[in-house]
This record gives sequence, structure tokens and C-alpha cells, in this order.
Amino acid sequence: MGRPTTAIPRPAGRNGAGVDRDRGMTFIEVLTSLVLMGVVVGAVLAAMRVTVTATALDRDHANAHAWLQTAADVLYARELVQCTPIGGAATNTDAIVAAYEATIQETENPENWPSTNISIFDLQFWHVDFDPVTKLTDEGWGDTCDATDTNLQRVGIEVRSASNEIVERVEVIIGE
Repeated sequence: MGRPTTAIPRPAGRNGAGVDRDRGMTFIEVLTSLVLMGVVVGAVLAAMRVTVTATALDRDHANAHAWLQTAADVLYARELVQCTPIGGAATNTDAIVAAYEATIQETENPENWPSTNISIFDLQFWHVDFDPVTKLTDEGWGDTCDATDTNLQRVGIEVRSASNEIVERVEVIIGE
């Protein structure tokens, strides 16, 4: 003899009959969940793209600043190239710029950008002109060479990223 079995009652359906299977999801529920998942995944992917782009841009800015700082330090430590003729408009400005560019283009570049991406964009000399008649002094930055009195030069250095999206500039005052 076996054990007596008891039947487990089935839940009643709408019409009172037993239900043989789970109802599942309707088409509209599946469609709604797919649309919501698509919106969420699309938003996450867009946010990731913006983050990657911003990170690359920030990295390039940091590298440009690092390269500028290194070039400015090397230029500041370099021997000054004198301007000529003293007392007049400097005639050797192109030679001075070429010498300074050769110096800064030898500096190490953090992102291996071409050395031509760093250049001198400006060179000016501090001059002091004293008028003995009026006893007035005119002084400032310009192209007048005044190496005997002040011997200061303002050198503008510019760095461009490989894609030219970033341009950073700094001015360095050098002198003896």
C-alpha cells in the first residue's frame, strides 16, 4: 500500500477554472521595457563619449602647459643673445628668434608632438630713453635695442597640439 496523495488545488482563473500556465508579459510591457533600456543605454554611451573626449582635451592642455614650462625654464637658463645695434631698432631679431627656437625645440615633449609645434611668437626689448632737455623718461617694450642699460628681452612662446585644437602661450622675461 502506498501513501495517500492529496491534490494541490490550482488557483482559479477569471472564469473559475484552473490556470495551466503563467500569464507572462504582454507585448506592450516588453515594448516599453525595450524602449526604456534603449534610452538608458544611449544616455550612458553618450556620457562615456563626452567623458573620453573631455579627458583627452584635458590631457592635451596639461601636456601643452608642461612643455611650455620646460621650454620657459630652459630658455631662462640659456645665455642671452644680445640685440644690435644698441640705441636703435634691433636688426638681428630674426637671428635671436631662430636661436631661441632652436633651444626650445630641443626640449622633451611629453606627447611626442612634432618639435615644430613649439615656437617663438614674439620678441621685444625693454628700452629706456631719457631726454636730457625735458628730463622725461620713455620706457617700455618694443623693438628698440637698449642692451647697455637694461638688457631685458620679453620672449613669447607658443605651443600647439598635434591637431591644432589647443594653443597655449606664455611670455618669459630674460636678461642679464
